[in-house]
Amino acid sequence: MNGPSSLNGSHRLQACPFAGRRPDETLHAFLLRRHQEMGDEITALEAMGERQAAMLWAEQEARIAHECTLLVGQAWIAAAVAGLFGILRPDDWLGLVIAVALASMIGGICLVRLPSALWHMLERIRGWRRR
Repeated sequence: MNGPSSLNGSHRLQACPFAGRRPDETLHAFLLRRHQEMGDEITALEAMGERQAAMLWAEQEARIAHECTLLVGQAWIAAAVAGLFGILRPDDWLGLVIAVALASMIGGICLVRLPSALWHMLERIRGWRRR
């Protein structure tokens, strides 16, 4: 297949409308050109996918950090309420136990979520140091 080929079996040369084949381009040259173009498109799509994954990872880190900040704040507020409740109403043991249990529960949630947020933060710092 050395010469130009026709698309519909006739002897007239026609451009391929869906792939952008040029009228004077041989099939072999067209395939080589499209192979190179598709390789470039795949490289661009891979780079775009990596950028989107990095953006999603950064958003997840920000969400975890925000969640940990809220949990630590809630634990401090619950502990302060438990302390004030113990000072203002020392005879009401049930309310004091409920307030301390609430502060302990929120603090436990902080201890579960905080290590993963710290690990993500350390990985990010290591990434910065590698640059």
